[in-house]
Amino acid sequence: MVAALLFTITAFISLGGMAGKADKVIAARQDTLDAKAETKKRIDELLEERAVLRFTRTTQEAVDASKRLADAATAARAAECGNGDARQRGNNCRAKETAEGNEIASYARAQRDKASTDRADAIDSELKALRAQRLGNGGSVGAADPLAAVLEKALGAWATVLTSTWKMVTAVGFDLALVMLAIGIERLGDHRAGKPMNERRADTSRPEKTQAIEAEPTEQVLPASLHPKLVASNEAPTGSVRAIITANLAAAKGARVEIAELGERYKVVCRAQGKRAVPPAEFVTAVAQFCTKLGLKLKDVDDQLYLMDVQLTEVRETA
Repeated sequence: MVAALLFTITAFISLGGMAGKADKVIAARQDTLDAKAETKKRIDELLEERAVLRFTRTTQEAVDASKRLADAATAARAAECGNGDARQRGNNCRAKETAEGNEIASYARAQRDKASTDRADAIDSELKALRAQRLGNGGSVGAADPLAAVLEKALGAWATVLTSTWKMVTAVGFDLALVMLAIGIERLGDHRAGKPMNERRADTSRPEKTQAIEAEPTEQVLPASLHPKLVASNEAPTGSVRAIITANLAAAKGARVEIAELGERYKVVCRAQGKRAVPPAEFVTAVAQFCTKLGLKLKDVDDQLYLMDVQLTEVRETA
């Protein structure tokens, strides 16, 4: 009676364990399929983004060199044209202004190409990692139950019934063997101790004592409070690029304003306000950020950089 009860219990436990294992295998297989689908989707998105990038590969050294040329052109223009007074303009002032505009435009293009180069390199690195990850997943995903898949091809609808029956027979046979083995061991008894198994004494050995180690308290040192330092400066403040170009630009469909011309207007307004003009590099960066925020377009025409669909307003007199 006890053996029959033990057999019934172990049989149901084995069948439940097999069903639970099958569910885990199916769930793991689905997770693998979902991960592969996400990886493929991300690879396709990166390939599309990489395909639309149009740029000339540029290094940081090239950008720095372009910035130095722009600064040199600005210094040469200032030496030839003075501080804007017509009486200080030399014979080559207009040529120096044109050269300064060209160098500023070249510096802006170098910055755009460097940003596109960095993005392309990042896309290539991510694509390489995703492809390695996809190869590391082991290629294609097999069936959750290979035996059921083979029988389904051979027997069709009968495959499910046959597979389930085979699993049940295997589990019952295995459990029956375990029960018979347990009965045999019980009949033989424990010859090592000379007593039946149910009379063996339990181990009464005491567990080893463990000594708790207390950590020494550590003193927390609080950082000294930081006090702001007041720095006095007699240097005139710089003019706000965003505020000045906003006040001096107006929307005009089909019109365009050269970046160099916009830079000259910025310097004129700064002089009128008694403020310093920022360096050309900072001016170009601020204009690029301003255009990105407002959705304005920059266009390169004959090596000259233009702001599209805007025009300069009239110079306002400043008291």
